[in-house]
Amino acid sequence: MFTHRVEYTEARIKQLRVLVLIDELSSSANEQVQLAALGERMEREPDLRVVSLPSQLTLLRDEGLVVLDERLGRVIAATRLLPAGVAEVQAFTAWRGSVPVRRRALRDIYLQWIYDEIEVKDAHPSPTDFLSSGPAFAGISYTEVDIEKAGEWLVADGCIKGEGAWGYAGPLYPTLTKKGAYIVENGRSVNDPPPNAGNTFNTVVNGHANLAQVSTNVHQEMTFEWKPQAAALLDTIEQALPALDEDIREAVELRVAAARQELTGPGEVSKVRAAFSNLGSFLSETGAGALGGVLATQVSLFLASLP
Repeated sequence: MFTHRVEYTEARIKQLRVLVLIDELSSSANEQVQLAALGERMEREPDLRVVSLPSQLTLLRDEGLVVLDERLGRVIAATRLLPAGVAEVQAFTAWRGSVPVRRRALRDIYLQWIYDEIEVKDAHPSPTDFLSSGPAFAGISYTEVDIEKAGEWLVADGCIKGEGAWGYAGPLYPTLTKKGAYIVENGRSVNDPPPNAGNTFNTVVNGHANLAQVSTNVHQEMTFEWKPQAAALLDTIEQALPALDEDIREAVELRVAAARQELTGPGEVSKVRAAFSNLGSFLSETGAGALGGVLATQVSLFLASLP
């Protein structure tokens, strides 16, 4: 399973896709692939047709990923993968085949497309139209399920809105929210982390403002006003309950009630942390979908900011 986060530029992705094609055309590790066969295979990849194959192969050779069979006038006749090239193919294939990586990228692609359809073309976008446009990630086409999940996530995150249908979680006719338009117009990503919740606390300091590690003459007391934020977070989760399946909703209600009980009681940080940890773990590990993931992230940020 792919676990390491890797980022590739568009140019690098095209290079590595050429490397993958060499691997696909090789029936054995040491077999050469003829340039003509490789060029013919690239013709079936529309966005690779504009790539200069000799230039890409030269760059891959300079990296130690392939060897080239050059004839008179340094004309490339064939190529073969080296062990380093095989390893690069394996890493790239794992990366572009990772569902989390693919869907993370799709959220921005889908939101940008919705924005263009509405704001530029004055159209009424639908997931079917988007699928027909041929969206792909590193050469692999997105599926209807991918688009449904992206739509569901964008609704839960407040970037788009719209009604779904029985058996389809995403909106059938998505429309933009102010947040979604703002993200696109400012060149941001929906995957950018939210502001650190720890920076939103009101801090009351009695004594010198610079907290010293060692001080015998200054009395310092710091109070974090985290209870109102905890209560607001529970309110947010309760407001989202109708969107969850009934069995999951009931389980979340019990955990919210337990967290609120700890909050309205003595308010011991350790007990509040335990109650919110239980709530966050349940939201992230059950079938609560994209909405559960968004709520679990908010719980995690709150927990990280507790004193």
